[in-house]
This record gives sequence, structure tokens and C-alpha cells, in this order.
Amino acid sequence: LKRSIELNPNFPESYSLLAFIGLVRNEDVDGSIGQIQKALQLSPGDEDYILTLAQLYTLKAEFDKARALAEGVQRGAAEQGI
Repeated sequence: LKRSIELNPNFPESYSLLAFIGLVRNEDVDGSIGQIQKALQLSPGDEDYILTLAQLYTLKAEFDKARALAEGVQRGAAEQGI
């Protein structure tokens, strides 16, 4: 994934997947937050990216930030299932 980012730094999915791996493994949470924030810069408003960021904040016990993000997605969700 890091090589993919080197080759195409404007592809948000690479950043998102790298952040998701950090989330699942509960490793380098701060780095993962930076990665998902970069994905959001490249693809603003992406609900999946925002929810990943909320989950990462939950791992850091920053529940107010996580809740605000999740509630924002819920209010403006394009899909009912979100």
C-alpha cells in the first residue's frame, strides 16, 4: 500500500485501506488517523472514510469526536442502511 501511495498519491483508497489495517490490528492509531484524513482530503464527505475515522477515535477513547462524526454521517446518509 505504501508503494501504491508512492506511485499514485491521489488515490484515496490506498490511504483508506492502510488506515483500516491499522484499525483492525489496533496498531499505529495516530498514523491511521492521518491516513484516513488524507483519504478524506482527496474524497471529501465519503461516508465510509468518516466512519473509519470515527472508529479510530473510539480506539483512542476520544468518544466525543467519534460520536460527532458518526451522528453527522447518520443525519446526512445517502443510504438508509448507513
